[in-house]
Amino acid sequence: MKTKLTLLVLFVALSSSLSYGQESQRNNYSDQFIENCIREVFGSKSERLVFKNKERYSLIKSVFNRTTIEYRQDIELQKKIPNLFNQPLNSKYVKKISKDVGYNGSKALNILKYNIPMFPSKTTIYRVGNTQYLLTISPIKR
Repeated sequence: MKTKLTLLVLFVALSSSLSYGQESQRNNYSDQFIENCIREVFGSKSERLVFKNKERYSLIKSVFNRTTIEYRQDIELQKKIPNLFNQPLNSKYVKKISKDVGYNGSKALNILKYNIPMFPSKTTIYRVGNTQYLLTISPIKR
């Protein structure tokens, strides 16, 4: 009886974590990854503009905490969703910053390098390249 109950609990937990061909990455960004993203975008001005400004650093970290990347089989490739890789680059501090060329779900993205709203008033969604991955940035909860 105890084994059946354990199996039932395990089955419920596993089935609730899977949802119709969707997988999601959320809040999986380490401090080291975020630091590398900041350095990629702010270059030699990273220390002065971000790391010595605790409020700005905290706001940038909140962007990553409000971001998800989700694989959606139910979204057709022809559906009109703005493509993240078609957005202008945030190249104010590093002129030779480069766009991503592809995405397969196995790596995290540096969303800071794209000139998109990081603090939207409503949830913002972008297609990641020509894939069925959707990047979602949620607004700050007040």
